Amino acid sequence: MTTSKLPTPFNSPALAPPRQPDAVAGAGYFDPAGELDWRRILNAVVRFRWLIAAVTVVGTAAGVAATRFLKPQYVAQATIWIDQTD
Repeated sequence: MTTSKLPTPFNSPALAPPRQPDAVAGAGYFDPAGELDWRRILNAVVRFRWLIAAVTVVGTAAGVAATRFLKPQYVAQATIWIDQTD
């Protein structure tokens, strides 16, 4: 332990925990065969389910509120012509 009042250097092991084997650069939601890793995607959806639900509810409420309080700035009108042969 140091008694220095300077901040800890950036390369200190206390600030940079070791990388996990699956946390390598370029790894994503694809398995080595190039197909989607559905288990990893499902885990992400389950982990962030409340955030997904909250964004969906807030977006829906904002859309409904926008349709209730904002007046349309256009008027649509149509004329249908029906041609009858004798």
